[in-house]
Amino acid sequence: MTFEEILDQAIAMLQRRGRMTYRTLQRQFALYEEALTDLKDELLYAHPEIRDDAGRGLIWNGTPSSAPPATSPPASPQERTPLSYTPSYLAEKILTSRSALEGERKQVTVLFADLKGSTELIEGLDPEEARKLLDPALHVMMDAVHRYEGTVNQVLGDGIMALFGAPVAHEDHAVRACYAALAMQAAMRRYAEEVRRSHGLERAGAGHGQVAALVGEAGVGKSRLIYEFVHSHYTQGWSALESASVSYGKATPYFPVIDLLRRYGHIEDQDDTRTIRAKLTGQVLTLDEALQDTIPALLSLLDALPEDSPFLKLDPPQRRQRTLDALKRLLLRESQVQPLLLVFEDLHWIDSETQALLNSLVESLPTTCILLLVNYRREYQHSWGSKTYYTQLRLDPLPPVSADEFLQALLGEDASLAPLKHLLIARTEGNPFFLEESVRTLVESGVLVGEPGAYRLAQGLPTVQVPATVQAVLAARIDRLPPEEKRLLQTAAVIGTEVPLPLLQAIAELGMFAAGRALGEEGLQIAEAVTHPASLMVVSYGVGLLALRQGDLYNALSRLERAIGISQDGDHANYFPWVAAALGEAYTLGGRVADAVPLLTQALEQTMALDLVGHQALCCLPLGETQRLAGRPEEAQALAERALALARAHQERGHQAYALRLLGNIAAQREPPESDQAGEYYRQALALAEELGMRPLLAHCHRGLGTLYLKIERPQQARAELSAAIALYRTMDMTFWWPQAEAALAQIA
Repeated sequence: MTFEEILDQAIAMLQRRGRMTYRTLQRQFALYEEALTDLKDELLYAHPEIRDDAGRGLIWNGTPSSAPPATSPPASPQERTPLSYTPSYLAEKILTSRSALEGERKQVTVLFADLKGSTELIEGLDPEEARKLLDPALHVMMDAVHRYEGTVNQVLGDGIMALFGAPVAHEDHAVRACYAALAMQAAMRRYAEEVRRSHGLERAGAGHGQVAALVGEAGVGKSRLIYEFVHSHYTQGWSALESASVSYGKATPYFPVIDLLRRYGHIEDQDDTRTIRAKLTGQVLTLDEALQDTIPALLSLLDALPEDSPFLKLDPPQRRQRTLDALKRLLLRESQVQPLLLVFEDLHWIDSETQALLNSLVESLPTTCILLLVNYRREYQHSWGSKTYYTQLRLDPLPPVSADEFLQALLGEDASLAPLKHLLIARTEGNPFFLEESVRTLVESGVLVGEPGAYRLAQGLPTVQVPATVQAVLAARIDRLPPEEKRLLQTAAVIGTEVPLPLLQAIAELGMFAAGRALGEEGLQIAEAVTHPASLMVVSYGVGLLALRQGDLYNALSRLERAIGISQDGDHANYFPWVAAALGEAYTLGGRVADAVPLLTQALEQTMALDLVGHQALCCLPLGETQRLAGRPEEAQALAERALALARAHQERGHQAYALRLLGNIAAQREPPESDQAGEYYRQALALAEELGMRPLLAHCHRGLGTLYLKIERPQQARAELSAAIALYRTMDMTFWWPQAEAALAQIA
């Protein structure tokens, strides 16, 4: 709508109503503050019959003739005669029927139809806005009636009354009424979807915040629909902030919010702490300097807060409340500058802190310019369903007709493909993801040849094996991997309830990092696709352990934190010590000793409570290393000796080697160093590691011995051990420890 059209309509409204607040003008035409100011100036300057009412609104002082002639809006269906909304071909049939004009007794079918929930829908709307919503719906219903030659004889507010069999006679009038009702429902669903897309945005943009939810199972297209909407013309003039939960994010507070903050501040993965602080602080203060006090809480979420910040000294409940308040204030203030489209995807994986933020934000939406757009699977529960500003759109698998159109676009129009299309639709039950994956499988296996949209069968249909489940689709893709990769993937990402954890550990301990990295992500995709938590947890643990042994802390933490979230589920609690031991070790390696100690202590206590004796050495070792780095050698010594005794008792030779290396580290760290004892521990650990093929541990033992010899001034022995460590680190690309060994070697004259 042009500014001139808005001006004319505003004058017409003011002339009819006599007076109007500026707020009403802003909402009616969805105006920003600058546009509202321009409209106000134009009305007061160019039209002396309009005056300002103490800054609150406008008053019309002129006569009707002094205002531009307002065109009368077309009459609504309720105000029109039946002849005006009856199609001409049907009106002619009625008029040429003598009985229709004179009247007679006959059996007919009467159809009543109205809009469910229309009162709640138009509550709080101006009459003009309500009419814009209801009139198209009435036309949809009347069109369905007329399609089957029924007659609408009454329009009743938000519904209609229609006759079939009179005035125009039909022997199948009852069937026609049923067909009309079905057509009416289908058309109304399409209209409702259009209203949800456009009206919700309009309402939110006018200061009546809305929540819109897309609900459906995996693969039905929730994310695709959101993507198309966010990038459509509907959102022009809106600011969009997008984020998504992930299956491993439940254990990480504010996981999607952190992603959203990074996008908001234009923060890149390679940005250092100083850059992160500068970017986010600049973004917030540019928005509003009054938000200065929110910056510490926001920086804390990005791990970019200075260590001496007073915010870190607050009690946890205070920090939590200030964080929630800061996030909410930031979003609300942003929406005052420009309407805000806030997207949160996959709420079925949301963490509790993000849920608390959304709950608080939803309560404040009615007076904001925010459209909160979310999607989730049906198992997710929330408390917003009763809100008048909440709208839910359910996405189901494609019906056969739509699935056929979908396959037409994917496959093409070759007539020989018709039986294949029927088979695919039957097997997939209309799931779009499954359809796409099935077609991809047929292309990759050579059953279909050609280009997208122009495929043809390369073999007869009876020889085509279409996977019967998504699991089968992905399993078939595994079968096409090279033999070596296939063997490792089948070992590391078994889809089922029994997964060989010891074998996953062995892959990491042997230093098979190159093959593991190449296939780890594929295994995670498979586990996610089949929605099998145990498999997902084990693969995440295996990939995380692999990254940990190589020194890739970033990937180790992300994978292990994902696994820990699943292991805390009651069904998988027995796996918690395994995952917690690795995650605690990763925290320690990254300098997060304060986070490692309680996690490792909990893991050790759980193994004792559940009498998991075989797991206790696994938990004692990283906890002992943590205590050593924290400057508590006696506690570390006790844990290392306990781990060694347990490992020997249960013939866990790998744990025994790690315990000996830890004892060597403790002895070498003492002042003065217990060099003889430390050297003996290292040599015993070396022997075991070499026998078992544990190359990462072998490198660590060489570095430990080299550092010890350097400390006690034995340069030749130090050079030999450190050089051996560097060679192993370089071979396995263990870049975390490699520079440390080279730095130690450089100290030798």
